[in-house]
Amino acid sequence: MASNSTVGPREAFEYFCSTGKFRRGEIFSVAPRALPHTAGTWEKVHGMLIGVAVGDALGAPSETMLPEERQSVYGQVRDYVQENPRRPVLPLQGKATDDTQTTFWTIDQMTKDGGFVPYNVADRLARPQTGGGSTTAGFIRNFRALAPPDIALGEWMKCGIDAASNGSLMRITPVLLPHIKASICGAAVHQVSEATSSTSTTASGTGAEHMVTNPWMDAVVLSAVSHNNSMGIASCVAFSFMLWELLCMSAPPPPMWYLDTFVSIAKQLETEKFAPRNLPSQETKYFLWEFCDTRLRHAYTTNMSVLEGCTSWHSGAFLMETVPCVLYILMKHGDNAEEAIIRAVNDTKDNDTIASIVGGCVGALHGIQGIPNRWIEGHSGRLLPTDPNRLIFQILEQAKSTFWVDP
Repeated sequence: MASNSTVGPREAFEYFCSTGKFRRGEIFSVAPRALPHTAGTWEKVHGMLIGVAVGDALGAPSETMLPEERQSVYGQVRDYVQENPRRPVLPLQGKATDDTQTTFWTIDQMTKDGGFVPYNVADRLARPQTGGGSTTAGFIRNFRALAPPDIALGEWMKCGIDAASNGSLMRITPVLLPHIKASICGAAVHQVSEATSSTSTTASGTGAEHMVTNPWMDAVVLSAVSHNNSMGIASCVAFSFMLWELLCMSAPPPPMWYLDTFVSIAKQLETEKFAPRNLPSQETKYFLWEFCDTRLRHAYTTNMSVLEGCTSWHSGAFLMETVPCVLYILMKHGDNAEEAIIRAVNDTKDNDTIASIVGGCVGALHGIQGIPNRWIEGHSGRLLPTDPNRLIFQILEQAKSTFWVDP
């Protein structure tokens, strides 16, 4: 295996293929559609990334509350709220948790590297975060325990945990960035740059360094470095494809598009079934695509509200809960970015992560104009308390200069 400094996205993808956590579906042969080379396209990319930050900040103060408890404490959450409403602190600002931190650390690292260098991103992700689940904590422990010889041998690719939690899906949006300039310039992405150590190589020198990657391959790697799980990888690949398609759209898709597209891709990839928490018998197991196809189609045709649907299948950090919630919110409210995020914040339990994923999707569809300005201006922009104000906006400006060319 090549050293950490020469493992590019393609070799990392091939390694994760060999782990058997997903099937090599046809999606990996599908090239992304060409993005329109207009100012509006970057405004949609901007909206996709800011959508993650505002969704996270709106949900974080009441994360883990069930909807009825949240309603009793805050009423309907439509703007940033206090974590402790009995002890008000002014000015009231949106704050980042791990959803925003890991997303923007990934953006910043990709910008510094001029592309996706898997080891560098993994190293950046393996730092203390605000919140974060047990799966992410396990990855960080594994990664930080490695000695330099282990890292040089590529052992860092074995640090991911096999757990079906939503910690990689919440930070998948940046995976599109290295492919945007190539798309608008009409060229495939060759992730090769000696200066940034992003050359794709193989130990046997078979020429894979000249093979292209696409966003869906990179999504496998960005997920599996920390969450090497069938459901997690399939979800990240499916959502990366959906996000790219939303960037290409000039109008909202039909509601069933979200479900049908997710199912068609995840069906190609998943290798392991899981038992949902909401069924009487824990012995019945489903693929995620199968569970979503059955439950969401029924919920939509019977006109369940978001609250009713998300309550019926639960809305925690387990992907068999997070993904149905996200898809159903998009099916019901994807044509209205503000309402979609508000429903995610109010009607789910793991609401900061669900709202951040929904925010990324509606931001990609509607652009930065679809995100209420009060949420953008009201966000502190800090990732950590010691960061300068508006840092995430500076990171986005730097990313634009790296991954975009003005028309």
